[in-house]
Amino acid sequence: MEKEAVYIDFDCLLGFSNALKTHLSPDEQKALKSIWTLYNEEKIRLVTSRDDMNLDIIMWLNSQGCCVTDTLNPLEAIKEFERWEKADKDTVKAWRRIFYYFDRIEPLPSQYNDTSPYMQGFPEELFTAKSEGDWDAFFTNLNTVKQILKACANAFSDIFSEKKWQDLSCIDYSLNWTLLEWTIKKLGLAAQSQVLDKEDEKRIFGLLNRVVNLSKKSCKTPRLSPEHIDFIVNTVINKYLTGKTRYNKHIINCISFNIEQMLTTDKRLMELFKRIKEENKDKSTIFQKNFNILTPHELQLKILKK
Repeated sequence: MEKEAVYIDFDCLLGFSNALKTHLSPDEQKALKSIWTLYNEEKIRLVTSRDDMNLDIIMWLNSQGCCVTDTLNPLEAIKEFERWEKADKDTVKAWRRIFYYFDRIEPLPSQYNDTSPYMQGFPEELFTAKSEGDWDAFFTNLNTVKQILKACANAFSDIFSEKKWQDLSCIDYSLNWTLLEWTIKKLGLAAQSQVLDKEDEKRIFGLLNRVVNLSKKSCKTPRLSPEHIDFIVNTVINKYLTGKTRYNKHIINCISFNIEQMLTTDKRLMELFKRIKEENKDKSTIFQKNFNILTPHELQLKILKK
């Protein structure tokens, strides 16, 4: 009898590794543990797209302040981040656990692409859906985020020596963090916890690291023109913050490989998908296929019934 295949999304990978302490309820965490046990006992298959998941990891690490550059793979980038004096050792250890699970999940042979025939009729709402882990307030304060990044870029020539600016071999987290703290204080935002909290600062730090890196690559000196600063900041924001959701590619992968179940810990996605599927049940769309998005607890109950 062929083992049932279950597609794993990035939120589940975070759940398996317990990288975020408040990420799951105890019941969902217990269900995930049970699912991993069933996988180790070879009673089910856990699969994912290696390339797409690797990109998800890179984007998520960036939101945590860790910048994966063209010259480093994610584990090398984590090692570099760990050298920063403010890096939390327990947090970095949890990041590494992500790869323990990632390396053991069965990879699919290809990845999502925009030319997939299954893209036809794919609901736009799923393209723009934000994950349960996204900070709504952060997007509301996007103008403040841009203001901070532009102010940081304006100060590059005061912070970076010519030697530091020309060094593209590594991310200087200590210097970049000093610049961010100084800028937030200068703009009078340091005491406004209702505008920026610690999670916001961490995410802005990830964006700033990208702004610094792209600026170094595109300018020979740290003195940037206002027009170029606008270009750099908007490019980084569009790529690492306001781009399309990662969900569509994982759903398309499932449908392309005839995988009927996708596992997620993101209840917002699951509820959105169920609503869209119900609304489209009488239409000729991809949702006529026998495909469902389940939480760990739902999948556990389904397996137990068999």
